[in-house]
Amino acid sequence: MRKKEWSLVATFEESASMLEVVREKTGTVRQKRTVETKTGVSVYYLCKHARKFSCPYQMHHFKPEVAGGRFELYEDGTHCCDTAEYKSGLTRKQREAADLAMKM
Repeated sequence: MRKKEWSLVATFEESASMLEVVREKTGTVRQKRTVETKTGVSVYYLCKHARKFSCPYQMHHFKPEVAGGRFELYEDGTHCCDTAEYKSGLTRKQREAADLAMKM
């Protein structure tokens, strides 16, 4: 299993604008888990196709406990569900042929 390499997307003053970016990039704002630490709270989000296509793309935001702290939004991985979605109705043989054609 590879180590996560979180990269900062942006910082936000309010949660509404941050959640818009999460919805745009993941397709949903369904939370995977929430982790509370001494310094703040981290909330993790998955791509909406994470279960169906095993898409590894994830996001998380960190909110420090400090008054007036800003939301920091991070992302890890890339979407693989973009090309997988069109293959959902094909047989295994057809999917393998499509994968070979895309590699060329």
